[in-house]
Parts: sequence; C-alpha cells; structure tokens
Amino acid sequence: MEDKYTIFQREEPAGPAFHLARVTHPNPALPNLITVKIPYFGSRNGLPTSSQKAKLEQIEDHLTDTLESAHTIFVGRILQPNLSTVYLYSSQPDHPEITVRTGLFKKETFRPESRPDPEWHFYQANFVSSPIEEHMNRNIPLHIVFEQDGNDASKPRPVDFACIFPTRSDLESFLAEAQTLGFAPTDPASWNSPEEPEDPSEDYWCELVKTTSIEPQTIAQISVELEKLAEKHNGEFDGWACPVAK
Repeated sequence: MEDKYTIFQREEPAGPAFHLARVTHPNPALPNLITVKIPYFGSRNGLPTSSQKAKLEQIEDHLTDTLESAHTIFVGRILQPNLSTVYLYSSQPDHPEITVRTGLFKKETFRPESRPDPEWHFYQANFVSSPIEEHMNRNIPLHIVFEQDGNDASKPRPVDFACIFPTRSDLESFLAEAQTLGFAPTDPASWNSPEEPEDPSEDYWCELVKTTSIEPQTIAQISVELEKLAEKHNGEFDGWACPVAK
C-alpha cells in the first residue's frame, strides 16, 4: 500500500512552519525520535527559493534513504525560515553521521540527534493536523484562484455552503439546526433530491448561505462547524463557493 502524506501550515514564533506528515500510527517498537537539522539561508522572508527547495529535497531524500530501514521510519519534515528538520522514529537510539554531496566539489555532514519518545508525543503534536488545518490545506488551490482574480479575502460577502444527506428527515433536522447558527437556505428549487421526477439524485443535496469574509482561518473554521453539524445529522459537507470581492 502506498504511503499517504498530508501537508499543513502552522504559525510559529519564528514564522510560518510547513509540516509534511506521513500518515501512520505510533509504534512502541520504535521508541526513539530521530532528528536531523538542515540549516539553509533563505530568501528575504527566510523561506527557500525554488533552487534552494530543490537542494533541500535532495538532501532530505538522501538522509531518509540512508536512515530508513525495517527498524527506522520517516514520519515527517518541518520547514521553517532558514531551517528544515527531518524526523524519524527508530528502535535504535544512535545513528552515525551522514555525509551528503551538495555540489560538484562540496559535501555536508549531518549528525542525527536522538531522544526517547516511546508514546510518540512529538508525532501527535506536530504531524497530526487539526480539522481546521485540514480545511485550510484543502482550500489552498481555491484561495490561489481568488488571489489571481484580485480578491480581497477580508471583505465579507455571501458564501454558499453545500451538504449532502441520505434521507429527507436528516436534511430537515440539519436545516432546522443550521438556521439557528446563522446559515440561511438558498432556494430549495435548485437543490437535488431522489424525489425529482425528471432527474433524481441518489442523495439530498442542499445549499446554505452565510455572509462572511473568506480569510483562510475564518472560512476553515466555518467549514469545520458546518461539517460537524452535517455529520451529526448523518450527512457530509460538500464544500463552499462565493463571488470575488475587490
């Protein structure tokens, strides 16, 4: 089975941190957290240029290929301004230095550091994304499109939210509770349902509208709120859409 990875961003005191996380479970047979730090000199905001990013990825790949085995697994990478850190869990506490060719006549040596973490606390805290982080990551392509269109994310505008339900009773109970939270249904005539005589759908699809800004944290928080409510009524959250505001 192919490994699954997630990517999310967190704001840290030193600046934005980009987490690449391998989706896995704590393994008591691998109680040692292995850390390898890769310093670099970033651009003005501290983050790597495209050429630096390619070089970092080459170093990270070499380090993980060297360290990974039946007794050591790669669990993620955190990219911060001027520092990329690779993390693994291992059955062994000690690992030798690793020398990596970083140029035609240049090599760099990296020393893996180790500390006990038998319950994988570091992994749980740093490589398991929150629901808000998951939605923020999911929304990145949409926010990029909005930015290209000159959108001002801070400006409130009507935002449409869609949800799907298996039965009409689930839909109706959801709608009743959603309206108490400030969501208003759009015209039900535009919704899809199994009851339509000409083109019936498999489920009951509905759309709600709420006036809000679409700043990444804000729209992700609202999406999480509505997703939880939909799941409470046996349904699914089906995304959001809105006009550009300049």
